[in-house]
Amino acid sequence: MNKIAKKYRLGLSLIKGIGSATFQQLLKISTAEELWKLSEGELRDKVGQNLATKIIAGRYEIDIKKVVSDIERARIEYLVLGEKNYPKLLSQIYDPPTVLYFKGEIDSSLLNNSISIVGTRSYSKFGLEITRKLTKKLVQQGFSIISGLAFGIDKAAHQAALEAGGYTVAVLGGPANIPSPQSNFRTYEKIIKSGAVVSEFPLGTEIEAWNFPKRNRIISGLSLGTLVIEAGEKSGALITARSAVEQNREVFAVPWSLDAKGGKGVNRLIKEGKAKLIESIEDILVEFGYFIDTSENRSQELTLESLQINKLEKSAITVLRSSAIDAEELAIKLGRNISVIGSVLVELEIKGAVMKDEGGKWRVVL
Repeated sequence: MNKIAKKYRLGLSLIKGIGSATFQQLLKISTAEELWKLSEGELRDKVGQNLATKIIAGRYEIDIKKVVSDIERARIEYLVLGEKNYPKLLSQIYDPPTVLYFKGEIDSSLLNNSISIVGTRSYSKFGLEITRKLTKKLVQQGFSIISGLAFGIDKAAHQAALEAGGYTVAVLGGPANIPSPQSNFRTYEKIIKSGAVVSEFPLGTEIEAWNFPKRNRIISGLSLGTLVIEAGEKSGALITARSAVEQNREVFAVPWSLDAKGGKGVNRLIKEGKAKLIESIEDILVEFGYFIDTSENRSQELTLESLQINKLEKSAITVLRSSAIDAEELAIKLGRNISVIGSVLVELEIKGAVMKDEGGKWRVVL
């Protein structure tokens, strides 16, 4: 998508009364640039009086050139729905954000193998410990970690992912250039250096309570599944879990004792059949087709961390987890030269992470 087409899609997304569904429908009728430039009569013939009125009003109110300039000045970037690098999993939900503003790096290949980890702000010592433990193990198995940067379980998940050398994405309840809450500024800065902070809210949006339930669908939408660690009966983490169910994504939950206040919401998810009870990391892995080696003679567990996998090797493993493919197809998917990918595969084979089958296709053996 060229810069001009992207700019006009950005403008269209900012018009009041045009949500995700309407945005997608309009782009089936015409291009955003044409919709921006047509006369009122021509617009009315194409999209009807109601939408034509909204678009005309939006065109008078929105200065696209200034909007783009403000975004650049704030040192953030943006992806529009339909753009090549827009996260695939997120694009598949019913109401994906029309624009995703971000700071850091959006790595589509890493995002295709993501788990969201959510929970209460009023966490317990056990909740914190299990969050750190499960997060690090998921990172070691090649998963990226999605959460909301809220104080408590969310922040702990981000921090554990960073400590394990993983890729993590924080979904904010306000503009991407402002950490929310402000007290998590240091974690916000660390995430930007090796992951990304994202938001659907334009610059200047006030951070209000209603923003957070809305952003929760993005947390689950970016993920293959959502893991709820600790949540009371009214926790916002339950909204994320409900969004995951509606998006036909997996939901996992850590069981709690009956008298644990912070576990009542989690236990209810399990009781109602909305979440799969997990007792170990293997309960999550088997849902995504991972081979679990339970042999007693395996002297050392092979993990991405112990094998010192670099970023490109990690991306290759993420793609190969989906299906076994040959080197040429992997090079195309990763957008790299075949000679570079050939060297990557040889290195991974030496490390014992991948193998080449009789048909010439590469597969993960971790």
